[in-house]
Amino acid sequence: MKYVLFICLTILLFNCKNTDQAYIQTIIQEWTNKKIIFPDDIQAKIVGRDTNCNYLLLKPIKILVYVDSIGCTACKLNFYDWYQKINSLGKITDLAFLFYVNTKNFKILTNAIKTEGFNYPVFYDTHNILAKTNHFPKNSRFNTFLLDKENKVVLIGDPLGREKMWELYIQTIDSLSKSLKSIH
Repeated sequence: MKYVLFICLTILLFNCKNTDQAYIQTIIQEWTNKKIIFPDDIQAKIVGRDTNCNYLLLKPIKILVYVDSIGCTACKLNFYDWYQKINSLGKITDLAFLFYVNTKNFKILTNAIKTEGFNYPVFYDTHNILAKTNHFPKNSRFNTFLLDKENKVVLIGDPLGREKMWELYIQTIDSLSKSLKSIH
């Protein structure tokens, strides 16, 4: 009986893994080369202070991190981890990090940003325009995007805590950066 139960659980786990793989493949196929549309009128802030960061939208390579209002926004943003990722890339002038946040309580977000000392621009999307315009996946694992100069999705997936995914981001950023330099 234990043997039959073990086989059933193994088959169930294997099938769940295949279902997850199929879901991931579907998301990747749906989003690769999809153009992200950025709204014009979303206010950016650095450590809670209004700032004009529209120049970031003009960078030819972008990492877009979208965080919705479900759950702990500051927890999902992982300021420290993103700060480490930004610093690990050094001064790649062609690259911008775009953090778009929709939350019910921007005061808590601002306090978390101040507490963490996260001094990178965060776009406060009070009406969730970015997500409504682009119809982002509901699963937050797929709300981080690497975009090319035309704002088309090159990679999708949250690289935090996924070292192989981050390595893929780095390799792709390097490739995109080299192709930009060969054009000039």
